[in-house]
Amino acid sequence: MRALVKAERKPGITLQDVKPPDPGPNDLLIRVRKAAICGTDIHIFNWDEWSQKTIPVPMVIGHEFTGEVAAIGSAVTGFHEGERVSAEGHITCGHCRNCRAGKRHLCRNSKGVGVHRPGCFADLISIPAFNVFRVPKEVPDEISAFFDPLGNAVHTALSFDMVGEDVLITGAGPIGVMAAAIARHVGARHVVVTDVNDYRLELARKMGASRAINVSKVSIEATMKELGMTEGFDVGMEMSGNAAALRALLGSMNHGGRVAILGIPPGEVALIALLLAPIAITHVGVVDLDEGRIVPDQTVIVRDGRIESVGRSGAKVPKGATQVDGRGKFLLPGLCDMHVHLSWTTASALPLLVANGVTCVRDLGSDLAGIDAWRAEIAAGVRIGPRIVRAGPILNGRSFNRYQLVTGPPEEARGIVRALKQVGVDLIKVHRRVEREAYFAIADEAKKQGLPLVGHIPMTVTPEEASDQGQLIEHTETLFEGTFSAALEPGALPAAIARFRSEGAAALFARFVRNHTPVTPTLVPWRHLLAHPDPLSDPRMRYVARSLKEAQKRAPPMSAEDRAELEQTYAEYRAVVGQMNRAGVVLLAGTDIAAARIPGFFLHDELGALVEAGLSPLQALRAATSNAAAILRKDIGAVAPGKLADLVLLDGNPLERIENTNRIRAVVVAGKLLRRSDLDRLLRLGEEMASRN
Repeated sequence: MRALVKAERKPGITLQDVKPPDPGPNDLLIRVRKAAICGTDIHIFNWDEWSQKTIPVPMVIGHEFTGEVAAIGSAVTGFHEGERVSAEGHITCGHCRNCRAGKRHLCRNSKGVGVHRPGCFADLISIPAFNVFRVPKEVPDEISAFFDPLGNAVHTALSFDMVGEDVLITGAGPIGVMAAAIARHVGARHVVVTDVNDYRLELARKMGASRAINVSKVSIEATMKELGMTEGFDVGMEMSGNAAALRALLGSMNHGGRVAILGIPPGEVALIALLLAPIAITHVGVVDLDEGRIVPDQTVIVRDGRIESVGRSGAKVPKGATQVDGRGKFLLPGLCDMHVHLSWTTASALPLLVANGVTCVRDLGSDLAGIDAWRAEIAAGVRIGPRIVRAGPILNGRSFNRYQLVTGPPEEARGIVRALKQVGVDLIKVHRRVEREAYFAIADEAKKQGLPLVGHIPMTVTPEEASDQGQLIEHTETLFEGTFSAALEPGALPAAIARFRSEGAAALFARFVRNHTPVTPTLVPWRHLLAHPDPLSDPRMRYVARSLKEAQKRAPPMSAEDRAELEQTYAEYRAVVGQMNRAGVVLLAGTDIAAARIPGFFLHDELGALVEAGLSPLQALRAATSNAAAILRKDIGAVAPGKLADLVLLDGNPLERIENTNRIRAVVVAGKLLRRSDLDRLLRLGEEMASRN
């Protein structure tokens, strides 16, 4: 049959011939007569940040439709073939607590039609009979195809008692316009709808809006004054998915007002940022990571958690903006630490990371529930911390700590990947003890679930095989474990790596480039151990959790022989990293902070180690910014309009000396400005928390 398919992980959709759905005993097979395009479908077409996290590929999209019954499952009663029907597009589990309480719209296991399972932009769709309802014959197809968004409007609007209330609706799309009609129908006093599209606003007027205003021409405040309103709106409904609209709505509400948010923003929106004044960093030198130069005398405007504009100083600064004088300073995107273990470091790491300009981290093995609690607190503005991309538990063939899962045989390993997808992890992390057959099952299932595969190369898998599976490789040393070193005598590793660099490295690294395999070298743990044979002698250890320092005290000291071998091995690791860089392998900056490793500070040390390995300061900076942004598929990694407002203001030029990344004057994280005095307070907070953890 014909279907519109999201076939690749990039913008666009494709018309394809696909296999017709095979309905189960409780399903109806429906021949689609009409379908409607939802904003969700536009998100999927554009392949924005939400879509990249949510949509498994390939996927037949679409969820708003009407049609006729083509076939009936063996357990279904009450329908007959040819009957006109439509359907609710959220398939609920029926057994979670909310479903059993009759609150199916709050099902934790809900699956979206055209999002998580094949949709209606096709000749046929299979859907549970429970979700299907008959269409009265007097209702035409053009209307019944639209029942899904009407249901959204009805449910959202009727969540509030609106009799005699003042209602603000931001976004005059179909759902917003229908919500305006519902609000007017049930007795709202004033219904104000905002948008920037005059055609849509005219529809809102026809549907009963008291005022439909183009906010590019007329302010909400002026409209309130015209209506005689003095204390704000009682009910707000955000239907646009636009951060600026949400900010305007929140700023227009009465104290105690009630708000519903239905619009899906195209990227991350930190709610706390919407309540902050704009920021203007003036006369600053912007670090252009694409061209490797400083763009002088720029003014950067931050609003609603994103960079609004970057341009020559002298442009008008927004009214009420917090201004920062950037003369003699350099503005860099926020830094990303691409290998952390936050549950090991404890919560004291979070303020320390931000104080060091680390505004995003990739957690590769922690307690998922604990990390998600921190993420929620950070997003709500009640805890300071970086953005966190997380794997949850590490998959391993044997469990060495409480943050690992034993994978078992291949089918069990696939089930674990599917379960982790269900709970919402961002990626899958593997460790070196995963059995070979289980590894390939994990890699295959991760691809099917749209989850990146990251981690160590298992002991029975070659680097070539891992690269061919699409794995992102962590740690330089993982290239030389397992199959590489199995037959080596003690002490022979440095010489073996040296031979590899002259004999086999070029072919392997060319394969990495061809397969787009990034590597996170994590040199800093070895570098620090050599610089501090007693790690506790580093004065920055005051920022490490007390419990981790106590464990370090119990570790046996390194022997002279072990140190000599480590010096040789680390020199080879460093040479390998330089060779990968010259070959064009994408490198990422990560620290592997856990145990007695110093959060935040270690990332600057890693940048120094990368430069020592042969990278230029520009290349090292890219490893912690633009390279990381590309791998994470986030709107970060550049000082450019539209990017998330994660920024670091430096007192020295980092393109001249990489050590200048330590000279931090201010940090902007999720649109919030932290001056030097704020960063010093975060350091004190991190130190105090570490003393108790």
